[in-house]
Amino acid sequence: MSCNFSISHYREIIRSFQKDHQFIFFDQAQKTQGRFVILRHDIDYSLKQALKMAQIDKSLNIKATFFILISCPYYNLFEIKSLAIIKQICLLGHQIGLHYDGAMIENLNISPQIFLKNTVKYLEKIIQTKIAVLAQHNPAETKKIILPTGYLDAYSTQFTHNIKYLSDSCQKWHDGCLCRMSEKYPQLQILIHPYLWSEKSLKLDQLRRQVTKEKIQEFKDWERFFKKMNIQRNRQISSKLA
Repeated sequence: MSCNFSISHYREIIRSFQKDHQFIFFDQAQKTQGRFVILRHDIDYSLKQALKMAQIDKSLNIKATFFILISCPYYNLFEIKSLAIIKQICLLGHQIGLHYDGAMIENLNISPQIFLKNTVKYLEKIIQTKIAVLAQHNPAETKKIILPTGYLDAYSTQFTHNIKYLSDSCQKWHDGCLCRMSEKYPQLQILIHPYLWSEKSLKLDQLRRQVTKEKIQEFKDWERFFKKMNIQRNRQISSKLA
Protein backbone atom coordinates (compact mmCIF):
# COMPACT_ATOMS: atom_id res chain seq x y z
CA MET A 1 0.00 0.00 0.00
CA SER A 2 1.12 3.56 -0.72
CA CYS A 3 1.57 5.65 2.44
CA ASN A 4 -0.08 9.05 2.06
CA PHE A 5 -2.93 11.15 3.42
CA SER A 6 -5.61 10.02 1.00
CA ILE A 7 -9.04 8.82 2.07
CA SER A 8 -8.32 5.44 0.45
CA HIS A 9 -5.21 5.01 2.60
CA TYR A 10 -7.16 6.06 5.68
CA ARG A 11 -9.54 3.20 4.95
CA GLU A 12 -6.58 0.82 4.59
CA ILE A 13 -5.19 2.00 7.93
CA ILE A 14 -8.48 1.46 9.73
CA ARG A 15 -8.91 -2.00 8.21
CA SER A 16 -5.40 -2.97 9.35
CA PHE A 17 -6.44 -2.24 12.94
CA GLN A 18 -9.83 -3.89 12.60
CA LYS A 19 -8.15 -7.27 12.17
CA ASP A 20 -7.36 -7.59 15.87
CA HIS A 21 -8.35 -4.32 17.60
CA GLN A 22 -11.75 -3.14 18.71
CA PHE A 23 -12.66 0.54 18.45
CA ILE A 24 -13.92 2.02 21.72
CA PHE A 25 -14.72 5.36 23.36
CA PHE A 26 -12.55 6.97 26.04
CA ASP A 27 -14.90 6.05 28.88
CA GLN A 28 -14.72 2.37 27.89
CA ALA A 29 -10.94 2.04 28.21
CA GLN A 30 -10.72 0.99 31.87
CA LYS A 31 -13.15 -1.88 31.46
CA THR A 32 -11.88 -3.08 28.07
CA GLN A 33 -9.48 -6.01 27.91
CA GLY A 34 -7.21 -6.93 25.02
CA ARG A 35 -6.32 -4.87 21.97
CA PHE A 36 -8.23 -1.65 21.31
CA VAL A 37 -8.12 1.72 19.56
CA ILE A 38 -9.56 4.96 20.87
CA LEU A 39 -10.08 6.98 17.69
CA ARG A 40 -10.24 10.73 18.10
CA HIS A 41 -10.91 13.53 15.58
CA ASP A 42 -10.07 17.15 16.47
CA ILE A 43 -12.20 19.56 14.40
CA ASP A 44 -9.73 22.43 14.11
CA TYR A 45 -11.04 23.96 10.87
CA SER A 46 -14.02 22.45 9.07
CA LEU A 47 -17.21 20.88 10.37
CA LYS A 48 -18.10 19.80 6.82
CA GLN A 49 -14.92 17.76 6.55
CA ALA A 50 -15.55 16.36 10.03
CA LEU A 51 -18.95 15.13 8.88
CA LYS A 52 -17.36 13.45 5.85
CA MET A 53 -14.92 11.68 8.18
CA ALA A 54 -17.79 10.65 10.45
CA GLN A 55 -19.57 9.13 7.45
CA ILE A 56 -16.41 7.28 6.41
CA ASP A 57 -15.99 5.91 9.94
CA LYS A 58 -19.61 4.79 9.92
CA SER A 59 -19.12 3.01 6.60
CA LEU A 60 -16.16 1.17 8.17
CA ASN A 61 -18.34 0.20 11.13
CA ILE A 62 -16.17 2.01 13.69
CA LYS A 63 -16.87 4.73 16.24
CA ALA A 64 -14.87 7.83 17.14
CA THR A 65 -14.94 10.90 19.40
CA PHE A 66 -15.15 14.25 17.59
CA PHE A 67 -13.77 17.22 19.54
CA ILE A 68 -15.45 20.54 18.75
CA LEU A 69 -13.46 23.76 19.22
CA ILE A 70 -15.65 26.50 20.68
CA SER A 71 -13.12 29.25 19.90
CA CYS A 72 -12.52 28.21 16.29
CA PRO A 73 -12.23 31.20 13.91
CA TYR A 74 -13.20 29.00 10.94
CA TYR A 75 -16.65 27.89 12.05
CA ASN A 76 -19.39 29.22 14.31
CA LEU A 77 -20.40 26.41 16.61
CA PHE A 78 -23.73 28.05 17.43
CA GLU A 79 -24.85 28.58 13.85
CA ILE A 80 -27.89 26.47 12.89
CA LYS A 81 -26.00 24.62 10.13
CA SER A 82 -23.10 23.88 12.50
CA LEU A 83 -25.39 22.46 15.17
CA ALA A 84 -27.12 20.34 12.53
CA ILE A 85 -23.78 18.85 11.47
CA ILE A 86 -22.81 18.04 15.06
CA LYS A 87 -26.14 16.31 15.61
CA GLN A 88 -25.62 14.34 12.39
CA ILE A 89 -22.26 13.16 13.68
CA CYS A 90 -23.96 11.95 16.86
CA LEU A 91 -26.66 10.15 14.87
CA LEU A 92 -23.91 8.24 13.05
CA GLY A 93 -23.00 6.66 16.38
CA HIS A 94 -20.05 8.85 17.36
CA GLN A 95 -19.43 10.83 20.53
CA ILE A 96 -18.70 14.54 20.99
CA GLY A 97 -15.86 15.89 23.11
CA LEU A 98 -14.86 19.46 23.96
CA HIS A 99 -11.71 20.89 22.37
CA TYR A 100 -10.69 23.94 24.38
CA ASP A 101 -8.03 26.62 23.91
CA GLY A 102 -5.90 27.06 27.02
CA ALA A 103 -4.53 30.40 25.79
CA MET A 104 -8.05 31.79 25.42
CA ILE A 105 -8.99 30.71 28.94
CA GLU A 106 -5.82 32.31 30.35
CA ASN A 107 -6.71 35.61 28.65
CA LEU A 108 -10.21 35.53 30.16
CA ASN A 109 -8.70 35.58 33.65
CA ILE A 110 -11.35 33.15 34.88
CA SER A 111 -11.19 29.87 36.76
CA PRO A 112 -10.54 27.21 34.06
CA GLN A 113 -12.55 24.66 36.01
CA ILE A 114 -15.62 26.92 36.26
CA PHE A 115 -15.33 27.96 32.61
CA LEU A 116 -15.01 24.38 31.32
CA LYS A 117 -17.74 22.99 33.54
CA ASN A 118 -20.23 25.70 32.53
CA THR A 119 -19.27 25.42 28.86
CA VAL A 120 -19.77 21.64 28.82
CA LYS A 121 -23.14 21.92 30.54
CA TYR A 122 -24.31 24.51 28.04
CA LEU A 123 -23.09 22.48 25.05
CA GLU A 124 -24.79 19.36 26.37
CA LYS A 125 -28.10 21.24 26.44
CA ILE A 126 -27.92 22.65 22.91
CA ILE A 127 -26.40 19.55 21.30
CA GLN A 128 -28.50 17.21 23.44
CA THR A 129 -25.73 14.71 24.08
CA LYS A 130 -23.41 13.83 26.96
CA ILE A 131 -19.82 15.15 26.87
CA ALA A 132 -17.49 12.97 28.92
CA VAL A 133 -14.02 13.85 27.61
CA LEU A 134 -12.07 17.06 26.97
CA ALA A 135 -8.89 17.73 25.00
CA GLN A 136 -6.74 20.85 25.05
CA HIS A 137 -6.01 22.58 21.73
CA ASN A 138 -2.26 22.96 21.07
CA PRO A 139 -1.36 21.65 24.54
CA ALA A 140 2.37 22.27 24.07
CA GLU A 141 1.81 26.03 23.72
CA THR A 142 0.07 26.72 27.05
CA LYS A 143 0.10 25.53 30.64
CA LYS A 144 -1.68 22.29 31.45
CA ILE A 145 -5.16 22.85 32.80
CA ILE A 146 -6.59 20.67 35.54
CA LEU A 147 -10.08 19.62 34.47
CA PRO A 148 -13.19 19.78 36.64
CA THR A 149 -13.99 16.60 38.54
CA GLY A 150 -15.97 14.04 36.57
CA TYR A 151 -14.43 14.60 33.11
CA LEU A 152 -11.80 12.60 31.26
CA ASP A 153 -8.68 14.30 29.90
CA ALA A 154 -7.63 12.96 26.48
CA TYR A 155 -4.05 14.02 27.30
CA SER A 156 -3.90 12.35 30.70
CA THR A 157 -1.34 9.66 31.49
CA GLN A 158 -4.07 7.06 31.08
CA PHE A 159 -4.49 7.90 27.39
CA THR A 160 -1.00 9.04 26.33
CA HIS A 161 1.47 6.99 28.40
CA ASN A 162 -0.31 3.90 29.67
CA ILE A 163 -1.34 3.25 26.07
CA LYS A 164 0.37 4.39 22.84
CA TYR A 165 -0.58 7.84 21.56
CA LEU A 166 -0.20 8.57 17.83
CA SER A 167 -1.15 11.76 15.97
CA ASP A 168 -1.19 12.92 12.34
CA SER A 169 -0.44 16.55 13.31
CA CYS A 170 0.84 18.56 10.33
CA GLN A 171 0.79 15.33 8.28
CA LYS A 172 3.75 13.89 10.15
CA TRP A 173 3.90 10.43 11.73
CA HIS A 174 6.81 10.53 14.18
CA ASP A 175 6.99 6.72 14.40
CA GLY A 176 6.29 5.97 10.75
CA CYS A 177 2.99 5.63 8.93
CA LEU A 178 0.08 4.45 11.01
CA CYS A 179 -0.52 1.55 8.62
CA ARG A 180 2.54 -0.19 10.11
CA MET A 181 1.47 0.13 13.75
CA SER A 182 -1.42 -2.30 14.15
CA GLU A 183 0.77 -5.27 15.14
CA LYS A 184 3.21 -3.18 17.15
CA TYR A 185 0.85 -1.66 19.73
CA PRO A 186 -1.99 -3.50 21.51
CA GLN A 187 -3.74 -0.41 22.90
CA LEU A 188 -3.72 3.05 21.34
CA GLN A 189 -5.24 6.50 21.20
CA ILE A 190 -5.10 7.72 17.60
CA LEU A 191 -5.66 11.39 16.75
CA ILE A 192 -6.81 12.06 13.19
CA HIS A 193 -7.51 15.61 11.97
CA PRO A 194 -10.23 15.35 9.28
CA TYR A 195 -8.99 18.33 7.25
CA LEU A 196 -5.59 16.66 6.67
CA TRP A 197 -7.12 13.84 4.62
CA SER A 198 -8.41 14.21 1.05
CA GLU A 199 -9.24 12.12 -1.99
CA LYS A 200 -5.96 13.06 -3.73
CA SER A 201 -3.74 13.32 -0.62
CA LEU A 202 -3.18 17.06 -0.90
CA LYS A 203 -0.22 18.69 0.84
CA LEU A 204 -0.64 20.78 3.98
CA ASP A 205 -0.40 24.16 2.25
CA GLN A 206 -2.94 23.05 -0.36
CA LEU A 207 -5.34 21.91 2.34
CA ARG A 208 -5.05 25.19 4.21
CA ARG A 209 -5.76 27.13 1.03
CA GLN A 210 -8.76 24.90 0.48
CA VAL A 211 -10.12 25.72 3.96
CA THR A 212 -9.60 29.42 3.30
CA LYS A 213 -11.32 29.09 -0.09
CA GLU A 214 -14.27 27.42 1.63
CA LYS A 215 -14.64 30.38 4.00
CA ILE A 216 -14.34 32.90 1.15
CA GLN A 217 -17.13 31.09 -0.67
CA GLU A 218 -19.32 31.33 2.43
CA PHE A 219 -18.80 35.09 2.54
CA LYS A 220 -19.64 35.32 -1.17
CA ASP A 221 -22.85 33.41 -0.50
CA TRP A 222 -23.72 35.91 2.24
CA GLU A 223 -22.89 38.79 -0.11
CA ARG A 224 -25.31 37.40 -2.73
CA PHE A 225 -27.93 36.93 -0.03
CA PHE A 226 -27.66 40.53 1.14
CA LYS A 227 -27.69 41.81 -2.44
CA LYS A 228 -30.87 39.84 -3.09
CA MET A 229 -32.43 41.26 0.07
CA ASN A 230 -31.51 44.81 -0.96
CA ILE A 231 -33.07 44.32 -4.40
CA GLN A 232 -36.30 43.03 -2.84
CA ARG A 233 -36.34 45.89 -0.36
CA ASN A 234 -35.81 48.52 -3.09
CA ARG A 235 -38.63 46.99 -5.14
CA GLN A 236 -40.96 47.17 -2.15
CA ILE A 237 -40.05 50.82 -1.57
CA SER A 238 -40.55 51.62 -5.28
CA SER A 239 -43.95 49.93 -5.33
CA LYS A 240 -45.08 51.95 -2.32
CA LEU A 241 -43.94 55.22 -3.91
CA ALA A 242 -45.61 54.41 -7.24
